[in-house]
Amino acid sequence: FTLSATTSTRTESDSITVTVVEPSTSTDVLKFIKDGQEVQFKLTGKKVAMEKGSNHRNGQRYNVNHFYENYIMLGKFKTGKGQEQIEMKTDGPNHGGCTQLNNCMWYEPAIYMNGKVKFGTEYPHPTNHDVDLNVIQYHKDLGYSIDQTTIQYAVGAFYDKDGKRNIIQAATKDLNGIPEINIWAIENGQIFPSKYLPRDLKKIMQENDEGGLEAEIRMHQATNSDTSMTDCYVYEIEPLT
Repeated sequence: FTLSATTSTRTESDSITVTVVEPSTSTDVLKFIKDGQEVQFKLTGKKVAMEKGSNHRNGQRYNVNHFYENYIMLGKFKTGKGQEQIEMKTDGPNHGGCTQLNNCMWYEPAIYMNGKVKFGTEYPHPTNHDVDLNVIQYHKDLGYSIDQTTIQYAVGAFYDKDGKRNIIQAATKDLNGIPEINIWAIENGQIFPSKYLPRDLKKIMQENDEGGLEAEIRMHQATNSDTSMTDCYVYEIEPLT
């Protein structure tokens, strides 16, 4: 697939083909770096602000519900003392009491405080599954600690031209820089069991009692009330073409 962009040359890495774009000052795209090259996602103009959620016994949470099939959450997060990882639970409904498959399923990309990335799923609630990074198309550790540090953090989910679900995660400790993609996974039945695919996200949004899909950041074991979130939104993006 290719990302929406203007001028391009082609590069291929780990079965993912992206369009390399010239630097842009446009505000109608979200920009990321992958392997030193800039990639862009076109915005539709719709967004919803993330909110501070519960101070859960397992760590502070931030969340919001949205009605976007193709989206990227991007914001600034300060990690806390004793925190183990920052994780986003995404692409499913509100999870409390949700057990119906294939509705009640979530992707859970995350970053440990030492900068190592991880990928997991939950289906149904509350059963977690670790995903072997070798089964996803792209992963790259940060190479630096994010312990008690403010970072830009992003997680997105969207369809490509083949109708496959793509999940990305990106981060940087440069608050004025461009986040670097550290996970890019394409769902081929190697993440969620193929018997549950494809999922009808429109149906899932309608059947969620709270409405839409939930985007939830989990600051695992950050229980000292010392985390923060700023400038954080879930943006609707155009699907890949």
